[in-house]
Amino acid sequence: MSILYWTLGLVLLQRVVELVWARRNAIRLRQLGGVEADAEGYPYFVLLHASWLASLVVFVPAAARPVPLVSPPELPAGDRRNRRAAARL
Repeated sequence: MSILYWTLGLVLLQRVVELVWARRNAIRLRQLGGVEADAEGYPYFVLLHASWLASLVVFVPAAARPVPLVSPPELPAGDRRNRRAAARL
């Protein structure tokens, strides 16, 4: 199984836990007199997140390698000092 599916599975699990937690908090806060603002928009918010995860499954190849967020700078190959510095990275 690729790292993509592991990551998506963990994110999906986190979102489900968040939904359960949010529902429990909403019930508790309503009992304390709280009022929910923009309750109509919440299903669209959930749909947006679910669509984003689904689009990753559809459009990202499972064999795609992760792209590092930070990469070492490109150094000229001819400079001996730069080669040593690159070797330490």
